[in-house]
Amino acid sequence: MARELSNRATEIRVQDSHFRNMRWSLNQREQAYAEAKANQEKISQDAHELALLEAAIAVNEEARNRSTAELLNLTQVRRKRISELESKRLDHEEIVRGLQNDRQQFFARSFPTMPKAAAYIVGQLAAGGGCLVCGNKHQSAGARINSLLKKGVCPLCESPPNAQENVIPVGVVDAARIRDAEKRELQLQQELTKLESVVTAQDQEIASLLDHRDTEEREIAAIRRQTEEIRARVEGAPLQDELERELKQNRAELDKLRRELFRNRAHYHKLLSKARDRMLKLVEQIKSNFEAYASTFMAETCQLNYEPAEIRIGQEGDTFQCPNFNLLMTSATSPKDGSQRDGPDDVSESQREFIDLAFRMALIATVTQNQTSSMLIVETPESSLDSLFVEQAGSLLRQFARGIKRNAGNVLIASSNLNRENMIPSLLGLDGKRVAERERIATRGIINLLDLAAPNAAMRHNGQRYRAELRQLIRGRR
Repeated sequence: MARELSNRATEIRVQDSHFRNMRWSLNQREQAYAEAKANQEKISQDAHELALLEAAIAVNEEARNRSTAELLNLTQVRRKRISELESKRLDHEEIVRGLQNDRQQFFARSFPTMPKAAAYIVGQLAAGGGCLVCGNKHQSAGARINSLLKKGVCPLCESPPNAQENVIPVGVVDAARIRDAEKRELQLQQELTKLESVVTAQDQEIASLLDHRDTEEREIAAIRRQTEEIRARVEGAPLQDELERELKQNRAELDKLRRELFRNRAHYHKLLSKARDRMLKLVEQIKSNFEAYASTFMAETCQLNYEPAEIRIGQEGDTFQCPNFNLLMTSATSPKDGSQRDGPDDVSESQREFIDLAFRMALIATVTQNQTSSMLIVETPESSLDSLFVEQAGSLLRQFARGIKRNAGNVLIASSNLNRENMIPSLLGLDGKRVAERERIATRGIINLLDLAAPNAAMRHNGQRYRAELRQLIRGRR
């Protein structure tokens, strides 16, 4: 019955979870269906708006393509103007260098007796190289000097020719060549200025076209995003007929699962009712057995109080009244009357182990009535037992394994460490026996993992000491 109750409870939990998930999914579909019906007219409007937006995209793309073609043509024209401008600049620089050279030679011939330093400074000004004294690069000083030289006036004191002791010779040929070069330089400078204005205007026009095309691109992108949003709504809108078929099928599946869950709960209730009736007949014996086992492990008085508990299997549905025992245990502050302990945190860790072991043994002893065999696998709790209780606990576990009837003995598998407690001799009942008898009983009752298990690092280094400890425990010579 216990296995059937456990399996049925697991099935109810699974069905309860599946039912709630299916119901949530159905509610979502119901909501989607209601929204689809309400949005049917909106979807028709979206479809019409989608067609208008797609037409707007085509118009904007055509305008964008014209802007791109115009921009490409203007860029090619600008590239030609830039090439022409660079060529003019090279011609201008060549004429300027030639003009500077002619002016320097003209000045040198005009002042053959001037000191070299002064001649170099004034010649630099006349050639348009700027003032070497203050660093001024303005051309006004050079223009003034060249104007005086052409008239035969001294460039330093501005004395006219009739007042000069060393008359400045004016080279007619040189002066004519310089005037021609100056005219050519001025013409090229004007052409350069005009071309630079043309290129600047083209740069502004190109920048304007780029801004206009970027604006068109942004408008197209915005319309495309709006189009995709509307298309997603139109294409993603579920068909009402299909939704109705799905909803009908989902409702039928949910109703079927609801009926199955109801039947399972009803059957579990009947099984649980039988279990409670049977439990009521065994309550006093379970309590008596538990008190006896618990007193062997602990000094505190432990008692059980039978009080059925209301539990819910799954997250929904009615509760079930299940058999339940509450623990009453004395303590230092309440040595006579035990107080109720509601959970594992209300006792110490060692007490938790002993209470659990005593309750399991009590259930086994009550159910089997010492008429049938049972098996109990435990880890010996000697590390948590007071030394006075080690022998008592070992004797109790040994008696449990032996059973009242020797032909119906229980199977007890208890793991134990090698330590200085007396748990192993107590479990085997070796105390007070001769060495030969102790060894015979130990050989029959011990599964020696020191010999059977793969050796770990501790065994590889200290195996002889462990075996010696075990022999001393068995023979009783410490």
